[in-house]
Amino acid sequence: MAKARRVTTSPRKSTRRRRTSTAGRRKKTSSSKTVLQVKKGVRNAVYGFYSISLVFLLLLMGSVAFLAYQWKNFQITEYSKEIQQLKAEILRLNSEKSRREALINSELMEYHRIARLAREKLGLKPAAKEPVILSVDKNKLEYYVQKDAKADKPKPE
Repeated sequence: MAKARRVTTSPRKSTRRRRTSTAGRRKKTSSSKTVLQVKKGVRNAVYGFYSISLVFLLLLMGSVAFLAYQWKNFQITEYSKEIQQLKAEILRLNSEKSRREALINSELMEYHRIARLAREKLGLKPAAKEPVILSVDKNKLEYYVQKDAKADKPKPE
């Protein structure tokens, strides 16, 4: 019989490289800082600039809002003053109007003017004595008007 040959294989070295963790290893650069450290520094600077810009914009917006609020209050105060002045002017003009109306009415009701118009336009002779003008209280006049109106109504039979 043939002798069986036992073939034993020795473990071969694989041609593939094993991946090992790169943590802890430094890449060599020409400068003293690594690329990662430079990127972190730039990122921190950008974030710092961003946060400062954000705070500045918030303060700017707050300032603009405060100024707008103060301007609104200032305008309200100015318009209130103008309204008060206009109300005072309205009262003054109404008072002057009523004073002038009273003056016109008193001028129209003067006896001399009425006598002159009666003589010139209507051909009437003037009275020997100046007529007496009686004034009646408005409330009493209304009372008598209502009383006369009740008296004039026919009674139902």
